[in-house]
Amino acid sequence: MSSAGKPGMLWAAAALLAVAVRCAFVEFPVERADELTMARFKAEYADKLRPVVIRGNDRTRAEAALWSAGDFRDRCGAGEITRYVSDASSSAWGGFDMRGERRVPLASFFGEVERSNRSRDIYGFDYNLKCDCEAFVEQTTILPYFKQDVTAQAEMTGAARPGAGRGRPASPSAVVDDDGDAEFALDWYDDAAVLDAVGGADVYSSVLEPGDSVYIPVAALHGGSNVGDAPALAITGNYHDEAHHAILVDVYCEGKVRRLMRQSKKLTRIKAMVKDPSCLFWAGALGDVEPTTDRGPVDAPAPLADVVYPDPWFCRSYGPRAWRRGCNVTRTRCPLEEEGDDDDDDDESDFVVDENRDGVLSRQELSLKFAQVSPRYLEGVPDARLTWGLLARWVAAEVEAIWPAGAARPTAAAIDAAIFARFFFEDGTERPVGDFNPGEL
Repeated sequence: MSSAGKPGMLWAAAALLAVAVRCAFVEFPVERADELTMARFKAEYADKLRPVVIRGNDRTRAEAALWSAGDFRDRCGAGEITRYVSDASSSAWGGFDMRGERRVPLASFFGEVERSNRSRDIYGFDYNLKCDCEAFVEQTTILPYFKQDVTAQAEMTGAARPGAGRGRPASPSAVVDDDGDAEFALDWYDDAAVLDAVGGADVYSSVLEPGDSVYIPVAALHGGSNVGDAPALAITGNYHDEAHHAILVDVYCEGKVRRLMRQSKKLTRIKAMVKDPSCLFWAGALGDVEPTTDRGPVDAPAPLADVVYPDPWFCRSYGPRAWRRGCNVTRTRCPLEEEGDDDDDDDESDFVVDENRDGVLSRQELSLKFAQVSPRYLEGVPDARLTWGLLARWVAAEVEAIWPAGAARPTAAAIDAAIFARFFFEDGTERPVGDFNPGEL
C-alpha cells in the first residue's frame, strides 16, 4: 500500500505474473475513495490479488498538502533515511549502486538533493515515520481498507528529484529466482524489454496524484518514477490480510527457509521455519489475531496514530526494552515499567513469554512458544512431509491440550502446571519426544 504525498507525483508500475504466456500493458483499475467500500475492495482486489489505484478525496488531498519536503526537513529532519544512487549497470535491488548505500539524516538528504547536480539519481527509502515524525502520524488518517491490518506500518520513500528511478524503477528491477536471488536486471519501463524477457507478465501503469493511494499485491514487482519539478514523497506500508497469507508463505517464507539452510548446513528445515514469527503467523501457526483497539466503522478512515501506536506490535518492536533503539516516541507511547514491577509478579509464566508486556498471556503467545520448541518434537519428520500446515496443526493441537477453545483465560500458574503435566513426569524427567509425534495430523 502506498500513498502519494505533496508536492510531486509518481508514475507507478507493477508487473504481475500471468498464467497465459503473453504480455499485456494496461492501466491500473481506478476507484474513488468516497465510493469504494471495504467489502468491494476485498472482493474485487485484495482477495483476487488485483492492483488498484484509489483516487483521493478532499480529506486525503488536504492532508497531503499539509506536509512538503521542507516541512519534513524542518520538523522531522533528525530521523534517518537510507540514501541510494542509481547505477544503470547495476542488477541489485532498484538498480542502485549498493556501495553508496548509507543512513543519513533526512535534513542532510534533502540538502544534498537540492545542491547536487546528480539529484536525478538520488533516492531515499525507509524513513521511519512512526518513530521519527510523530507529528505527521498524528495529522494523517489511513484509508479504511488498510486500517484493520495489525502489521500496519508507516515509512516514507521516494524522496528524490524528478526522474529518479526513470528507466531503473525505485524498487525490485531484477528478475529473481524462487529464492529471491537476482538473476538479471530488467528495465520495467521498456515495453519491448519486458515483452522479450518475461512474456508472461501483465504490466500495469498509472500516474498518482497527491492524496492518491495504490494497492500492489504481494510478490508483484513494482516501481515508481517521479513526475514534475519537485521531490515526490510517498508513504508506504505493508498491508496483508488473510487473502495474502498463502502467497506470503509460498513466496517469502519458503525462500527464506531455503536461504537459511544454504547458509548453515547444520540448520534443519523445522529450525529454519520457526525463525521468523511473521511466517508462523501467515502460516496459521499463531492462530487468529484481532485488532487491539476500536478503529471505528468498517468503511470509515482512521487516524494513523490510532492504528500504529496502540498495537502491541509497535511497543514489542520499538519499546524501551526492545532490540530496536532510537525510537524516541516510545518514551511516551511505551513507558518503561517501574523498577521491580516484574520481580514479585505471581502471574508470570516460567514457560511462556508475555511478548507485549500487557500482563496477561494470550493464545497467540502460547502458540508462539509451542512453535519455538517444535523443532525438538518435529525434528524426525521428513522434509517432504514437514509443511507449514503440519506445523500449524501440531501447534494448534498442543495449545488445545493446554488451553481448550472456549475455556476461560487460565492464569500463568495454571498454564505452567498444564505444560508441566503434559511434557514431564511427576519426578521432573521429560516425557519421550516420540510421545508428541504429529502422527496423522
